[in-house]
Amino acid sequence: KVELKAGYFNKYGFNGELPLEESGKGIIAYLRFKISAPNMPYPKPPSPTFDVGIERNSKYDSWGIELDVQDDRHLYIADIAQGPFQKYNDEQDNDDLKVVVTDFITAVNGKETSILQALKDLEKGTVTIRRGLDLTMIVEKKE
Repeated sequence: KVELKAGYFNKYGFNGELPLEESGKGIIAYLRFKISAPNMPYPKPPSPTFDVGIERNSKYDSWGIELDVQDDRHLYIADIAQGPFQKYNDEQDNDDLKVVVTDFITAVNGKETSILQALKDLEKGTVTIRRGLDLTMIVEKKE
């Protein structure tokens, strides 16, 4: 189930993701919609990269995220729990600026290398988020 109220896209259209409700226990899913207003071009999609201001009380407090460290330049967000990232999300009115599972952290205070250590040492600063791209492929095997 997805809900997009007409007033949200009547004037300018819509190009973005909406959370899928009732997708199953423990499943977080989104649907991407691209809707143009009458006689108007499709709106531009949201930027795949954005900055997030975060703060915690000390560098020993948890950020409230579970990371999959694939390399030291792309920290994959595998889960978001109670903590500074969830607090940031709760304060956002624009869903396009919320941090979601499948996003990547690609920089900490503008630094794009050794970002895991930079995140560990950080108490207050800016992290750069890049949306993950999910692709679906259907492969048919012919005998």
